[in-house]
Order: sequence, then C-alpha cells, then structure tokens
Amino acid sequence: MRLTRINNIEDYSYFIKVQVLKSLKIRTHGLESRVKGTPFHVIFLDYDNIDFKTLVEDILPPLQHVFEIGNFYVFETGDMSYHCICIDALTPKEVYTIVGAAGCEKAFRNSFFINEYRTWVLRNDEKGKKLPPKYLTRVQSCYEGRNPQSLGHSIYLKKFGIEIELKKPVGEPRISEEGYNTSDTHTVGYEERGLIALQEKLQSELDRIESIITEYIKGIPHEGDKNATSKKAQ
Repeated sequence: MRLTRINNIEDYSYFIKVQVLKSLKIRTHGLESRVKGTPFHVIFLDYDNIDFKTLVEDILPPLQHVFEIGNFYVFETGDMSYHCICIDALTPKEVYTIVGAAGCEKAFRNSFFINEYRTWVLRNDEKGKKLPPKYLTRVQSCYEGRNPQSLGHSIYLKKFGIEIELKKPVGEPRISEEGYNTSDTHTVGYEERGLIALQEKLQSELDRIESIITEYIKGIPHEGDKNATSKKAQ
C-alpha cells in the first residue's frame, strides 16, 4: 500500500510518501547474474501478474531484436509470475537498460544498486509455500551466440535439461548463489486484512501533516516581503 502527496505552497514544494510493505521473514536463496571472473552479467527478468502468451510472444521477442540478444529461458515462479534468463554476458549498463525496457518493476531493475554484491538475483529455491521455479520454455532468437555467453550459467541451466551450444563462452564454470529474506508478496494491497480502514486513517494523518506544513511555510518571510520591508525602512 502506497500513499503519496505532492504540493506547492508559495515558494516551496513538498513530497510526502507512506508505503506499507510485508516484513521480510521468509528465508530463501537465489542465483546471481554476475559472470564470475569477468565484469559481465547475464540478463535476469522478473515478472508478476503477466499473461504467459503476452510474455513469450509480445515482450521477449522485441527485446531480442532491439538489443540483439540471444535465447531467453522462461521459468514459472507462481500464478502469472515468471523469471526469464538470457545467458548473454553484457556490461551492467547494458543489462540495466534491457531490464528497464523489459518493463520489470523498478524495484527489481534497481536491485543491482541495493544488493551488497552489486548483482541482480533470481530466486531458485522454495519461498514459504511456493515451490522452486519450474522451467517452461525457450524463446528462440536469431541473435543466439552473437554475444559472449556465460559458461557458468549455461552449466547451471543443464539441471533443468537445457543444453546450450556455446559459441563464445566466457567466465568460470560456476556461478554464485546467495541467501536472503523476502515475503510471500512484497506489497500490501488495500483490501488485505481490512487495510481500507488503515488507508482512511493515513489519509487523515496526511491531511493533518499537510496543514502543519502549510501553516509553517506561510509563516516564513518571503523575498518579496523582505524587499517591501526594506523599502519602507528607507
């Protein structure tokens, strides 16, 4: 649940944001995008609430053509939720651009800068009652093999029966994994646990805070007021 207020008062602007998130109490594990032994990363995409056909027909193929990248391997992580992996080894800047163009949530796109190891992470383990990701399909690309490819991630994908004929392998024959805390769903919906009442209370509190800000700002002398006072004194 997220509430935002933005307003302008005379010479000032203010921004108020309140967000309610689930506590990160569930322990799970994920694989890193980093290609060990190189400065490169593979492409990880994370989607929720998306139609499978839309993903594999309308989203991934245009990405492959625009950025000239190889095959995507699609995993199901939940109801209408998917992970996509392309083992092309690119710079963090290139991957960041592709993740942004792919329409992934901003939180996932920017997770590279939040992670202490500066990497993107995709879950590869159970998460509470959710099963580990299940491999579904390969989205073919005519650009397969054009870019360097991560040896370590290709070996990891073999555990799902995915055989990749590498043309430009780079990196070590292993990848890094890390444990982290998460929740079953990150964002709390308005309808959950009677949170509509909480929303109404927060709206009321924001009204009160806004009135305090407005009153304070209006009490601050402004440049025009200072000039007028100065002229009267002369």
